[in-house]
Amino acid sequence: MKRIRSRWIATVLCAVLLAAMFTPFETARAAGQLPVELTAPTGVSVEWMKGEDSANTCKVTFGKSEALTAWLAKDDAAKKEALTKLGYKTCKIFAQIDWALDDPTEWKYTSVWDSDTGKSGADSEHPNEFVLGEWAYVNVEVTGNEKDTAMILRYMGNPAGMRGTAWNDGYNGTYSKGWGSVIRTSQYSVATENGKVQAKIDFSKHTLFVRVRFGMALTKDGDDKTVTYAFSDWSTLGVCGKDADKVEYRLAEIFGVSIDDLFDLTSEQRLNRIENSLDITEELPQDLFREYEDFLKAQLDDGQHRQRATSLIAYLYWHRMNSCAKKAAGYAKAAIRTDPGTKDCQWVLDRAEGHASWDWNMHNHTKAIEFWRSVVEENPEVRLPYLYLLDNLLADHRADEAEKYLERASRLPDARPVIVEVYRAHIALARFDEKTA
Repeated sequence: MKRIRSRWIATVLCAVLLAAMFTPFETARAAGQLPVELTAPTGVSVEWMKGEDSANTCKVTFGKSEALTAWLAKDDAAKKEALTKLGYKTCKIFAQIDWALDDPTEWKYTSVWDSDTGKSGADSEHPNEFVLGEWAYVNVEVTGNEKDTAMILRYMGNPAGMRGTAWNDGYNGTYSKGWGSVIRTSQYSVATENGKVQAKIDFSKHTLFVRVRFGMALTKDGDDKTVTYAFSDWSTLGVCGKDADKVEYRLAEIFGVSIDDLFDLTSEQRLNRIENSLDITEELPQDLFREYEDFLKAQLDDGQHRQRATSLIAYLYWHRMNSCAKKAAGYAKAAIRTDPGTKDCQWVLDRAEGHASWDWNMHNHTKAIEFWRSVVEENPEVRLPYLYLLDNLLADHRADEAEKYLERASRLPDARPVIVEVYRAHIALARFDEKTA
């Protein structure tokens, strides 16, 4: 991790102290007036329970403002009276606990967290379905006490077990993600404790970061179905585990500044952060997409990072395309179900999900073939492009051309005889010659 410069720390501390003297804390606001102001949780801390409850259970403690504590302590009649004056019928206050392991930028938050349900939105590929798993703490109970606690990282399940456990995708719903989708294999071991096989995190080797925010869900009189949400800012960091005592994390915790404000991430660290975010996030918020796009474009002129930046910006655009395709497919399916006898959105669904089409002019691989052909001609000594060219030629049953390029590929020094024979069989099948295949 990059060493913190003392001048930079001093600058940050001065800025924080000046801000504390002259500016109020910014809060998230919903449309209209809120019954109580939401400010970020205070005094956030996290501690590993050393095997109590489960192997990985950690206790998160967080405080709240006097105003929020007073609101939560009100009796139901007083709350109802205050809500009625503002035109609301109900008001639910909850907390959300986000976490990251080893890297304080790899948060689990996505736009799905902007409610208390863990369900996807109406414009997603699978509208109103659970898409988060038990690792997403989006609806944590809060009380009228000055401080609240919550347990996280409990009972992850058996990584080697059958489907149907919290470790696996689909446990909380057909489209939900399990623990195995949000934690890397290098971050846990498989251990048997109290007769149960489970994933275990060694906190002497790994560091846990948490942040907390408050949320509010409001409904209005006469409209119980529409819920308006408001959220506070995220809290400062809570840290436990291997690097909990590092100076930069302690400064971030004490003075309420982000890790990025305390030191400059190296280009390589930022590239890692972008790749990890794309791997685990279904849809990037617009501001984060633009941030990644601007950074990656700037790296295209850097000889050291050009190749990886080029690869990642392609991944970034594919990620955006894929998330939009899921939305397009969801709406197209809804339109088709509304009027299944009309030919209208079928082509959208076809393009979004790759459905079958009998029109060869619509479904062929000519562009892909010409691209890979040009790569082969520019790099005739490199084996890999031949394979992609062969795949696309065979998909279009262009067997004669495929045979020509296979012969060239078979003469390369690193040609693999088994692969060559597999392609010979596929060429025979493309000619409908099962006997030769």
